[in-house]
Amino acid sequence: MAYCTNCGAFNTDDSDFCKGCGIRFDRQNSFSQRRQVYEGSIHKCPNCGESVGSFMTYCPLCGVEFRDTQGSSTVELFAQQLQQLESQRIQQLDLYGTDRNSKKACDKSINKQIANLIRNFSVPNTKEDVYEFMILAASNIDDSVYDGNHDSSEIQISNAWIAKAEQVYNKAKISFRKSQDFINIKSIYDTKMKAVSKSKRSGYSVILILLLMFLISYGGLGLMSYMDKKEEKELEEKLNATVVEIQSDLDNERFDSALVKANSLNFDESIDKEKSKKWDERKKELVQEITDLKIQKAREEITIPPEKSIVKMSESSKDYKGDNYKDVQKRLETAGFYFIKNEQLEDIILGLTTDEGEVEKVSINGVTKFKKGDEFPADADVVITYHTKKGD
Repeated sequence: MAYCTNCGAFNTDDSDFCKGCGIRFDRQNSFSQRRQVYEGSIHKCPNCGESVGSFMTYCPLCGVEFRDTQGSSTVELFAQQLQQLESQRIQQLDLYGTDRNSKKACDKSINKQIANLIRNFSVPNTKEDVYEFMILAASNIDDSVYDGNHDSSEIQISNAWIAKAEQVYNKAKISFRKSQDFINIKSIYDTKMKAVSKSKRSGYSVILILLLMFLISYGGLGLMSYMDKKEEKELEEKLNATVVEIQSDLDNERFDSALVKANSLNFDESIDKEKSKKWDERKKELVQEITDLKIQKAREEITIPPEKSIVKMSESSKDYKGDNYKDVQKRLETAGFYFIKNEQLEDIILGLTTDEGEVEKVSINGVTKFKKGDEFPADADVVITYHTKKGD
């Protein structure tokens, strides 16, 4: 049994020419033997020999219960390295005695080393290691340190755990995205990230209140620059020209181009508040008109197969609230909806309490409150309403 080193075709040992590519064989180096290499270990039931998956505590075939299963050696190694750094901290603090400055410098140095270890420690690709590191990271992320009253080194360590959670999440997404294990890991990750985001907003709110008090004390929020009449006229002429281009795009069914231009119709309210309001209303009307025409065109062109005519919801309306609208749109498309449009709430001022693109609600045929398992037609009108800054 031999394989041609030029094309890989199988040939008998007495062949002079390859039957695949025709090359003449040099008996010294034209043949190669194919080898098998086995990766990792197969875990089996000690009672019946059935193969056993990750995290199982009993045999799926004979039902025998497993005892004395070992934890991840990688997590144990990681814990040992963390403990070594903590031991160094204790030893060095004892040496400095009552010297507060040296103790503070020591704490910062050790915390920096711990943060670097957390960020740079390599996690293997096995489900056990990925799962255990996600649980470890989630349990060590301290969302309370973002309230504005904690030392920067404490925030540094929590940020390192967040980075580790993101690394593990992405590794799981690549390695076993379609499995139930990934769904469980995603649930742990999403829950912790939402808690961190909420805590950060709370800290930002305190800063915002102090900033507003300062600005009000010193004469308001500042004066906006005022353009002269010539600049005002030029701006309005530019917006009117854009409206003409939008109409041309609609006549030629270039809906995406028309939508981009419609969203750019912004008049600076520092020049004229009434005109700014008028153009905002005009923009909303055009965006609505373009979106409706785009969906109408799609309805004419798309034929939905009968077997895909009903969508059973895998998420509730609460699951979408607070996520980014682009991610929500992809999830709704994956669920099976064909006609999805986005509506902006231009209500973000500084972006400290609400993220850009954060979903406020999802409406399916006018229904804004639905639960997992509810069913809707695939051709339902789906509207994603999200927060954005004015003029985006």
